[in-house]
Amino acid sequence: MKEKVTLDNYDVLNDYLFYKYFCEEGNETMRKTFLESIGVPIKGDLETIDQTLYPQIIENKKCILDYLGETDDSFINIEMQQKRTGDFFERIFFYMCTVVKLKKGKKYTKLKKAIFVSIVNFKVNDFPEYMYRYMLINIQRLNDIFVDKVKIIVIDLKKFQKMEKDLNKKKHQYLTFFDKRIGHEERKELGKMDEGLKTAAKKIEEALQDDTAVMLYRRQQYDQMVKENEKVMMEERIKEERENAIREEREKASKERKNAIREEREKTIIEERKKALKEREKEIIKLATDLKKTGLSIEEIAKVTGLTIDFIEKL
Repeated sequence: MKEKVTLDNYDVLNDYLFYKYFCEEGNETMRKTFLESIGVPIKGDLETIDQTLYPQIIENKKCILDYLGETDDSFINIEMQQKRTGDFFERIFFYMCTVVKLKKGKKYTKLKKAIFVSIVNFKVNDFPEYMYRYMLINIQRLNDIFVDKVKIIVIDLKKFQKMEKDLNKKKHQYLTFFDKRIGHEERKELGKMDEGLKTAAKKIEEALQDDTAVMLYRRQQYDQMVKENEKVMMEERIKEERENAIREEREKASKERKNAIREEREKTIIEERKKALKEREKEIIKLATDLKKTGLSIEEIAKVTGLTIDFIEKL
């Protein structure tokens, strides 16, 4: 985690920053233009549902949608996801099942469409396309749509980054804005082509000048780091279990060789874990120091980092 977040090093896909420039009030033009650019027609106004999303996201990202809006004929859910999880498609299905609402006394024929847009920064599949559209269809007759009220759009930013861009297209302008590799000046240039992107770039500038916003940005980065560390530890456990199975097979041929391999590998794993633990401790202490500089209370820092109050006071 860098010592100071600036317009030169911010993460455009950070959950909190994405909320500031895309989801919160004032970004209506960006949302509408983006959706229309990827083939989602907006009938009537696109009204945001639940303006108090972000404070809940801090506590529990898994149960809160990034953005949920409603038009005359649709519910539209937009999600930004940086890391792939094992339940990626199941989560999409869950979201689709929860966004549709039908008022008491209304007929099922009055159900609005459910449109889910997932913007991801990881490889979704081995297909060459960067955008995929899913519907419920008859697999024997692909033009036989079971129901046209459910649509899923997945946008793979990794694949989009590798293709040739045409910035005369609104879709390419918006997806380029989400590219983590470009700088803020390039985003401002994109803003000259589109009013929604101009507002988004300004929202980022405002957020990074606000101490509270920067603190929340850092907390999101820290939470992401913790999740990645947990993933690494899980992968290490899986790897260790696999190696144990291999060692059991080798034991039949050479008990001495098996013991030597086990001892050497266990020693390596222990050393690597000790090293990783020290690095994580440094990151946590660094985070506590940064949060302390922002004026956050000692008690809140202790809650976020897990460090003791006495230890934090001595930093």
